[in-house]
Amino acid sequence: ARARFARAAEEKMAVNLTGAFMFPIKSKADELALRFGHIATELAEAKIHITIYEQLESKKSEFSKEFNHSLDFWERTKTAHLLTSLIGLCRVYDNNRDPKQRVDRDPFHLLRFVEEIGTLSGSIFSVKERKRQNCHLNFLRNNKQVLKLRKWRNGVICHRNQSLLLGGRENFLVQCNLSLEDVKNLIEKAAKIYARWAEHCKINYPIPRLNGIENQILFVLQSLKRDSIQR
Repeated sequence: ARARFARAAEEKMAVNLTGAFMFPIKSKADELALRFGHIATELAEAKIHITIYEQLESKKSEFSKEFNHSLDFWERTKTAHLLTSLIGLCRVYDNNRDPKQRVDRDPFHLLRFVEEIGTLSGSIFSVKERKRQNCHLNFLRNNKQVLKLRKWRNGVICHRNQSLLLGGRENFLVQCNLSLEDVKNLIEKAAKIYARWAEHCKINYPIPRLNGIENQILFVLQSLKRDSIQR
């Protein structure tokens, strides 16, 4: 029984990490929907976890006793949600490509998606649509906050830049400072780009949402508070 439970847990973890939207590809339409599904899932992870992080931060004063009672747990919980959000966002805003375009080594991300959307959808762009595509590509390639996020990806999130270990941390934080609002704005901008091309391709794959997360967090903290009073 324990072995079955362990296997089930491993399978669930594999699905969660590789994408629960996976399904067999039988047509170009399936492939297009799968690509939309990937972007939507990564954006959902970024949005959901930054919301949890922000909600926990906002409750520290009201539930200070509960937070301080298990301070290490809550600090690591908040860090985990922030990191998960950034990982999802870094995947969305990634710009790496394999020069040989080998399928097993060529990442898929929002920039590549917008670059290839005409080929993927098989549609011919109007002048207005081509202008919109170029506007989105310019943002994804040159926006200052996007470029800062990529430096976080390459220097902190995915790889540990050696210069940070050797005294360069302060300079990095000054040059690549990203506020919570910056992160939220990047999520919203990517969601708008996603929604625009989903509409163009007539893909009905909304970004997943976690309804009522604020109430769930409040319920947990209030439960801890009641338990503390009863003791």
